[in-house]
Amino acid sequence: MLCILCSCYSYHSDTEQLLLLLSDTAAEAECVGMVFEFLQSLVTLKVTGLSRLYPRFVTLAMQWVRTELACTQSLSLICSVTADIRRGDGDDGTAEVRQTVVTQLEQDLSVSSTY
Repeated sequence: MLCILCSCYSYHSDTEQLLLLLSDTAAEAECVGMVFEFLQSLVTLKVTGLSRLYPRFVTLAMQWVRTELACTQSLSLICSVTADIRRGDGDDGTAEVRQTVVTQLEQDLSVSSTY
């Protein structure tokens, strides 16, 4: 299945479009939760080139973390992204993505890390 996803010519741009749709405040929390589950599966599958979207995943997930119908999926997505960037075996630019995500989480959660 992963090969099928990656062979789609517009896969990454379609994922970006999906993120734009989710940022719309009119999106329904239950639908957002399902999309977060899908995005989490992409992170788990380590889809090539997707790590550059991790900061956007985290930003979007943080916006929905207080919503009852999407909070569990939102937190799961954040955990998957942070676990993947901590491993550091992802795509090129992982260090930059890692720093962006860590800074973003520190800011959103008002915590500091010890990297």
